[in-house]
Amino acid sequence: MLKGLATIAAAATATGATTARAQTAPSATLPAGNPGWHGFRMGDIDALVLSDGPLAQGDPTKVLQGQPEDVIRETLRNNHLDDQNMTLDQNVLLIRSGDRLALFDTGTGGAPAFGDDPGKLMSNLAQLGIDGASVTDVVLTHAHPDHVWGLSSEDGTANFPNAQVHLHEAEHGFFTDPQNDSHPLLGPFMPTCRTELEAVADRITIFRDGDEVLPGVHAIAAFGHTPGHSCFRLTSGDKSLLLAGDLAHHHVLFTRYPGIKFGFDTDPDQMVQSRTKLFEMLEAERMAFLAYHFPFPGVGHLDRFGDGYQWVAAGLDNTF
Repeated sequence: MLKGLATIAAAATATGATTARAQTAPSATLPAGNPGWHGFRMGDIDALVLSDGPLAQGDPTKVLQGQPEDVIRETLRNNHLDDQNMTLDQNVLLIRSGDRLALFDTGTGGAPAFGDDPGKLMSNLAQLGIDGASVTDVVLTHAHPDHVWGLSSEDGTANFPNAQVHLHEAEHGFFTDPQNDSHPLLGPFMPTCRTELEAVADRITIFRDGDEVLPGVHAIAAFGHTPGHSCFRLTSGDKSLLLAGDLAHHHVLFTRYPGIKFGFDTDPDQMVQSRTKLFEMLEAERMAFLAYHFPFPGVGHLDRFGDGYQWVAAGLDNTF
């Protein structure tokens, strides 16, 4: 009888606990993932990767060239990825080095043309308590909309009003020339890109290949995606990291097939040459790199894989 009472009491307690849990359970679905930031250390440099949000590309076979459609789709499926819709991340690097607070690229600026998912850079900075006015330098890998439109907000207010803006000489010449408004690939975007650059014209510093843009930050030509697309080698002591910009857009397809081409490359063959050269350097030096469009936070290494490479994402606790 005592056993029976104990069983009943236990059942009643369990039922009450279950009811209590049911009453306190959230009624709404849990939010989807939204990476905001990730910090790491590289020598004496404090680094922070901030997400500007995902950028939908649609059917990958419509924007990628140089590989058969069935190869692209099969490669994506074999890597547990959607073979019908390709989505790219946007990884913006912020570093503090000495008295400089430097941002590399600026995201989409929340432009409606890109939908509701991108444009998160400024809100992520705000959540960290970082005011855009405290940024001393904005270094641009190139002037495509998803890298330069974040120089200002949708109402035209400067997001980084005190920052010196660094841009390659060829890139500046191309994107500020009204004659390129008829460019077959970039024409629709060119006027807005030019407006963004004109708004900071008095704060633009022009650099060339090999220049030390900031202390410990050297420009490396990676032309082809745009006329002046540049990567940057960040060095502190014996540590180095390559900020790769759009050297490669997808972490599987562009590493497995380095000769693949992106539909928005102004000179696809030149871009393949740039990618081949820098991939060889990354693999030979075993150097970490940060790719703007790879899965957040975009930091990893390249290893040889057959005729191409594979990207090995760095752990979140790594230092470089």
